[in-house]
Formats: sequence, structure tokens, C-alpha cells
Amino acid sequence: MLYFRINKQISYFAMKETAWMHWEHWILLSMLVFLASCAQQKHIPVGHSVHFSVDTIVQPFVSNRHSYALSIGILRNGQSRFYNYGRISKTDATSPTQHSLYEIGSITKTFTTTVLAEMVKKSEVSLDDPITKFLPDSVCKWPQDRPITFLDLATHHSGLPRIPENLKKSYKINPANPYSNYFEEDLLEFLAYHKPIALEERTVSYSNLGMGLLGYLLMNIEDLGTYESLVDKYIFRPLDMNESVVNESSENLVPGHDNKGHAVSHWEMSALAGAGGIRSSTQDMIKYVEACLTNKFPSDILFQPRYRFGDQGEIGLAWFLRKNESNGSTIIWHNGGTGGFRSFLAFDPDQNLGVVVLTNSTHSVDDIGFQLIERLTDKI
Repeated sequence: MLYFRINKQISYFAMKETAWMHWEHWILLSMLVFLASCAQQKHIPVGHSVHFSVDTIVQPFVSNRHSYALSIGILRNGQSRFYNYGRISKTDATSPTQHSLYEIGSITKTFTTTVLAEMVKKSEVSLDDPITKFLPDSVCKWPQDRPITFLDLATHHSGLPRIPENLKKSYKINPANPYSNYFEEDLLEFLAYHKPIALEERTVSYSNLGMGLLGYLLMNIEDLGTYESLVDKYIFRPLDMNESVVNESSENLVPGHDNKGHAVSHWEMSALAGAGGIRSSTQDMIKYVEACLTNKFPSDILFQPRYRFGDQGEIGLAWFLRKNESNGSTIIWHNGGTGGFRSFLAFDPDQNLGVVVLTNSTHSVDDIGFQLIERLTDKI
């Protein structure tokens, strides 16, 4: 992960008013106007200090010739702001907006666990339920002393591998879109021959398979035909996230790019959509952040620390928790990535503050997100 630390200081000097300096001032002003026209809502200070703006933090990213669109949403004390930079692609100079649609990748996992928390609240399932309770007996003939529970899936503590071994078949069909041909029968086939590892050997180990399986199970328990129907019922519709979709295309969907700036295929997640299939905009994702900050979802279930997760801090139900270096409060966050996109979401409930960063390239935006939320905390 690449981190940028830039401190931009603005100084003001008293100058003698001469004709030349008036001319120099006009040139400088013209240049600033030109730069402002290159991206929407640029040069808007955040906080009370002229020494800090969103522009300052994103400058290293947007100056990279292999990065394209960058969209940011900030929610602070119930007020939202949106910042957009760059262009859609090398061949399309259209600027992104807060309605531009990006693949949010693994932030999808937090939607899956939010649905789980809602279903736990309604007593439809328990976190301690073994998942074999909701699978055909012919699929999971696992030893009684090696159960996998909903809590295990939601906290990456199941012992399941990061990806299923039989994903290779889907990858061979379409390497540019590796999950698209991994279907329900493939998932059940994997579970039929998988043998869970012993409980004492399990640690927190990130698993796309585990979260994809969780989404699949919840979808079936609700008797819904698709993962999109599941998140639409519990999250999209209640929050009026009308721009968000799962695996679907849209006129607002921007193209993805690899780290060299080359256009790449979008990803469809099929049976494992619960691990990374959502496409959304900063407009919609700020609504999601607001719901998290205002406890519209069961925060006592979702954000309770369950395990340590290496240098990431602690983990709740999918969400990571780490200390805010600015004030010692807790930042709750997740990031995501697909073949052509990167995403970041974080919020600090104590400060009533949240940030979303989306881009259509594979250059990490984690540092932008963390800098924003920590610098904004300084200004509160």
C-alpha cells in the first residue's frame, strides 16, 4: 500500500502595488481558474483552516497519468459534500459526478453482514447457527466438532480459503472476469468435498468465498432469487439507494482500468455476489454511511469487536475497527477492489463523520480516505 503525506502551506505576503505585479496577479488568477475547471468542485476547503483542502490530499493520485476518475463523498454532522476529479477514461473526457457508478468490490461484504445483522435482530437466524442447518444434507457431511457458523463467515474466521479451489474453471473461461462463470452448482460442489479445519487451528483469514457463501445462504433463507433482491429489500430500497445495482450495467457505469491505465472488463460475481458484486455511486454510498452513523442498522451487532485482525486492528461483522490517530476514537472502515476499481469507506461515530472514495483504476485510495477522516477530525 502506497502512502502519500503532503503538507501544503499557504503564505500571504504584503507586496508593493506596481503595474507588473497587477499583471502577475492576473496570470496567477487565470491559472487557478483553469485548474479549477479541470475537475468539479475543486479548491473547496474542508474544515476551518485554509491549509487543508481535499485537493491537497488527492493531488498525488490525480497527477498519476494512469489514474482516471476519482469521486469522493464526505458526510459531516449530517451535511454531505461531493468532490470529483479527472475524466472517465483516456478516450472520454467526461468528468465523473456523484452519480457515476463504480464497482465497490469488497465493501459489498459490509452490505452482506448488514443483512445478517437485520435477520439476527428479527430472530430469523442466530450468529451461532451452524450453516449446515440451511444447506442440503447431501452437500455438507461435516464432522460435528467442526461447525462453521454465521459468525464465522461474517468475521473471516471460518477456515475457508480465500477463494474456492474450483474457481479455476471459471477463471479459464474468462480470465478478465474470473467470478462470472462460478455458479450455484460450483459452490455446492466445493462444499460437498470441503472438510473444515479444526476449531483450534482457525484464525482470522480473509475469505471472499466465506462472504460469498454468507450472501448465498441469506438469499436462500429469505427465499429470494438473487443477491440483488436481498440487498434491495434490506438496504437499497429503505435508504433510497436508487442508483446502486448488483452485477448490472448502467449508463452511469464508468469503465475500469488496470494500474497501467488500460481499460479492463467489469466483474460479475454470480454465486459469490455477496463478496463483491455491488456497483454504486458516492451519492448512494453517503446514504449508506449516514445510515451507519445514525444506527438505522443494528450497530451493537455489526460493530462489536470480535477478533484481532493483524495490523488492521479488530474486526466486527466484516467491518474493520482501528484507532483514530487524531483523537483516539474508533474509525470503522472497509475497502474494496476489483479488476479495474478501488474503493474506500470509513466513518467515526464519535465525530459524526464519514468518507467515501471511489476510483476506476487499481491504484489504492485507502490513504486518501484515512487522511481525509483524520484531517477532518482535526477540524471539528
